[in-house]
Amino acid sequence: MQAEAETRAKNLRVKMAELATRFPSKTTPGVMKYDAVTFFPSHPFRSESQKNEFETDRYCLNLNGALGLHLKKEYLDNLLGSTPAELRMIRKWYLYCAHLNSLYLLLDSFVLQDSGIAYFYLEDISTQNTNVVSQAGISVGPTSHHKLVTSVNDQPFRIPDDLLKMVGHAFERATADFQGVHVFSELAKSLAAHKSGDFSTSLVLSWFVIERFLESCWEQFLEDAGKRISTKRREILDDSRSYTASVKSQILELGGAITLDQLTALDVLRNKRNRMAHPPKPNKGKVSFQADAETCQSAFALLEDFTLKYFGIPLFFNSSYSEMGVYDRQ
Repeated sequence: MQAEAETRAKNLRVKMAELATRFPSKTTPGVMKYDAVTFFPSHPFRSESQKNEFETDRYCLNLNGALGLHLKKEYLDNLLGSTPAELRMIRKWYLYCAHLNSLYLLLDSFVLQDSGIAYFYLEDISTQNTNVVSQAGISVGPTSHHKLVTSVNDQPFRIPDDLLKMVGHAFERATADFQGVHVFSELAKSLAAHKSGDFSTSLVLSWFVIERFLESCWEQFLEDAGKRISTKRREILDDSRSYTASVKSQILELGGAITLDQLTALDVLRNKRNRMAHPPKPNKGKVSFQADAETCQSAFALLEDFTLKYFGIPLFFNSSYSEMGVYDRQ
């Protein structure tokens, strides 16, 4: 067990070094001089030096005891696009929460891989547990939101500066475009649902992301074929009615784009997801599938492969349960 944990920690650093070579970080040390949307995990943490603030042309990030994020105006306006004025505030909150969920997933995963400790109580970040905090550190949000100061009896978990720097780099890579933000945010929600025992929601969210990865894999497969595919032939191959996800998976495995093990796992997951989403009619002698922890964890294993392949980010899902100790009292 110890050897496995040490291997995982070493692998994290190797993969992040590879990511740094392929996608050099443009993050610079910064000072949070903006109002920020802030989330305080229920399990407190502190950075080693208590000075972990990062800045890019898109955002400013604080990782010392809380997840503090400010999205810069040009970047935020670009994401908002033509959103009607009356919906802009709602959309802004969605964008902030999506980014923070992505960041929390990365922090949770990297701490687990580096220390071997499933420390954080991963939960879905929403307007219910975030605060708007001024650059002076004063909460300007509703008082019903998450507490801003932990109890004096809490002992914050100290996270090495180099690990937080890797989290910052992975976040920079994951948010290079909003598709990445959406993927990692949905993964965080899926994992949070799994940890609270909501396996059906977890499986559905994971499958949405898996399908997105399959489509990306299919697009890349066709692009690699290049000039061998005419425009007319491409139209045929893009027809989702003729080339379903199942058929695409088979072709991708034959072409070496995915492995046989991945194909087998995809087929099992697709079958279970379809049985859950389309239960049989009564009296047909068939039983609909009820999602379980094992199925969700199979989906997580696939998603770890895909996030490494398409983003270069090594994830390891903390799939332990948030609440333990359900006993049969007799």
